[in-house]
Amino acid sequence: PLTDVISVAFALIVHQFLDDYDETVALANELTGQAGDLGLAFLETFADMYGGWAETMRSGDPAGVERLRRGFENQLAAQQNLNIEHSLSLLAECLLKLGEIDEGLETADRAIAAAIHPHHQWEARRIRALLMAEAGREPAEIAAEFESSAAEARHYESLTGELCTRLSHARWLARTGDTDAAHAVLPIELADTLSDRIVIARQTRDLAELLKA
Repeated sequence: PLTDVISVAFALIVHQFLDDYDETVALANELTGQAGDLGLAFLETFADMYGGWAETMRSGDPAGVERLRRGFENQLAAQQNLNIEHSLSLLAECLLKLGEIDEGLETADRAIAAAIHPHHQWEARRIRALLMAEAGREPAEIAAEFESSAAEARHYESLTGELCTRLSHARWLARTGDTDAAHAVLPIELADTLSDRIVIARQTRDLAELLKA
């Protein structure tokens, strides 16, 4: 049973990475039941955060944020400080989805300040840049935040992180109508690695599902 529940947890991580909201919700609910049966409260907390994130990102459901908050509060109560910046980043992204921009910016700032591992700050900075765009900040300020995120990821050799940030930056520029700039922030040599990254993610997902089976 323990191997089964751990495999579900790993599958949950992968599907969240892939922005597969439906499967993330399904796996989170499955993990909640399995972890509850085994008395693994920390995995129930994990399921609440990822499940709540996916529920909100999928449909804008405010109940998902409340589920995420419950999981985060339980994480703090249990003094599980590892990856706390990731938990806050998930919350900030949900607040962006719901249009709660001021609270989202405050949450992203908390994530950056709370980072135990500096190499995780790129995620919070990427989401912060998107929140800044929604808040109507100056384009130069938004671009600088995206670049800070990409530089952070690159410094810690996180190619996936840099790709995520540059894709977000390019999408934002495209929405503003600046397609030339959008192409410029996602150099072709970096874009060429996208297929490899997707293949790696899918291979990891398949492995997680195999372990689950």
